[in-house]
Amino acid sequence: MTTVANELLKCCICGKESPQGLICSTNTMGAPDLDFRPPEMQRGTMPYWVQRCPGCGYCAADLSAENTTAKDIIQTKVYKDQLKNKSYPKLANSFLCQSLILESDKALNTAGWAVMHAAWVCDDAKKKDAMRELRIRAVGLFRKALEMGQEIMEGEPEDMLVIIDALRRAGQFEEAMKECDESLQLEYHISEVGQAYKFEKLLIAIKDTACHTFE
Repeated sequence: MTTVANELLKCCICGKESPQGLICSTNTMGAPDLDFRPPEMQRGTMPYWVQRCPGCGYCAADLSAENTTAKDIIQTKVYKDQLKNKSYPKLANSFLCQSLILESDKALNTAGWAVMHAAWVCDDAKKKDAMRELRIRAVGLFRKALEMGQEIMEGEPEDMLVIIDALRRAGQFEEAMKECDESLQLEYHISEVGQAYKFEKLLIAIKDTACHTFE
């Protein structure tokens, strides 16, 4: 069961107060997707993963938490255009604006996840072109994050699985297969995660871009 409480939060950028939904509790039933998107009921809490200030348009996990760089970022044309980009659902735009701020703070792993969350929103909205484009963008951020020593998940096996699944879902089969083959050469993939890699390889071989779960 998921419970949500509304709380009045003050934006750290413009000072405007607005009601925001906060997740008090949730649960999951079933297996996550191969990109680690959680099953229901946690899956349905996505609208509460990012908050948007109705005053200045600042998007963050917590509007009230101080951010010293966000004030300049939200004034840029790139940010303002993204906030109102009609090619994406409103929630996806909030995640993408959040990613711009996180990227400016050099939190590339978290920025990549914000873009991935936007891709999940586009999955649900049946916006196939957008979900493919966003997965490719997320992979770019994830790779930069790994170069900087930032983990995507809890370690390298899971990190690379996220990248491979995103490439497959985006139709980048050749690149996905290359990453999959390289990862399967590593000894620690003789595991449950390793089985997921082998499954990914089968899906890539038949050019399957659909969502699949660990189950």
